[in-house]
Amino acid sequence: MGMSFSTIKIKNDQKSEPKQFQKMFCEYMKKEDFIPASDEDADLSYRLVFSDKSDWVTLCFAEDEPR
Repeated sequence: MGMSFSTIKIKNDQKSEPKQFQKMFCEYMKKEDFIPASDEDADLSYRLVFSDKSDWVTLCFAEDEPR
């Protein structure tokens, strides 16, 4: 099969600035045993996209196989 794309919407109730939200998100991912890696070594890459007021964040990532 081909590559599929997934998105998850996250409500930013704390109204964190994008850099602050990204830092908290990365800390959470590390606690869940995800390890940062280069693009060549990573099994999964993602992007955080913020709404104009940063009250919503969209987590976008691509998968080789759909779930």
